[in-house]
Amino acid sequence: LSGWIGLEQLDAASSQIIDSFKAWAESKYGSVGRAFVAMDTDGGGSLTSDELRRACRRLKWEGNSSLLFEALAIDRHAITYHNI
Repeated sequence: LSGWIGLEQLDAASSQIIDSFKAWAESKYGSVGRAFVAMDTDGGGSLTSDELRRACRRLKWEGNSSLLFEALAIDRHAITYHNI
């Protein structure tokens, strides 16, 4: 036992979707931060659920953008650079 509890133990679906997005972002953009910048086309520093869905489709990430939004949007309104 490590004494640590990971997201995979608390919420396996969120862990899997975040891992999938992270792997895609790192392979395509070099980092999740750079992927966020590419997704944030209006430069507002945040992504609503609709913005995230459109960006995922445009940039060809094939994961479930709704699940990703739920996993990352702390306030349920938007994902910010600091959430990722």
